[in-house]
Amino acid sequence: IGAVLAAWQIVVWTGWRPPYVLPGPVRVFAELGALAATAKFWSAVGTTLTRAATGFALAIAIGTVLGVGVSRSRILRRAFGSLLTGLQSMPSIAWFPFAILLFKLSEGAILFVIVLGASPSIANGLVSGIDHIPPLLLRAGRVLGARGLASLRHVVLPAALPGYVAGLRQGWAFAWRSLMAAEIYVTIM
Repeated sequence: IGAVLAAWQIVVWTGWRPPYVLPGPVRVFAELGALAATAKFWSAVGTTLTRAATGFALAIAIGTVLGVGVSRSRILRRAFGSLLTGLQSMPSIAWFPFAILLFKLSEGAILFVIVLGASPSIANGLVSGIDHIPPLLLRAGRVLGARGLASLRHVVLPAALPGYVAGLRQGWAFAWRSLMAAEIYVTIM
């Protein structure tokens, strides 16, 4: 962190950009401190965190259902497996114009972008986790009477947990990135 701050200050000292375009770290942190003393700042932080939590919760629900469905059905895997990977690799901010068409410039548009940014990663993590479950474990679950939803709840999902958690971590990163891009986009509009 110290090296980044030092590099930032050195770039400011070079005069590469005027101070109103690229202010130094001292000026930025002083302004941040002044803003942190206002109610408007904390209201904005609360709005952003609420959007992040709501969008990520929706992405978890949608990504989990998609992941289970794609991993358990060959038809769904063929139909949506590569689509999930394609959605995961697409920058989520590219969906914002479409989101505005659907939801206008509203909270719904921001949540749509967050969900589209995060849910493919969550689904792909779960699919990967389920794909790597040892067949012996599934057979043992069947022998002990775990079938259908019981098998999913007591055998499949716990065994897929490492892949699922990796997908959740990546999904959170994508949700946060999507939220920041969407909020900047809304601010510019």
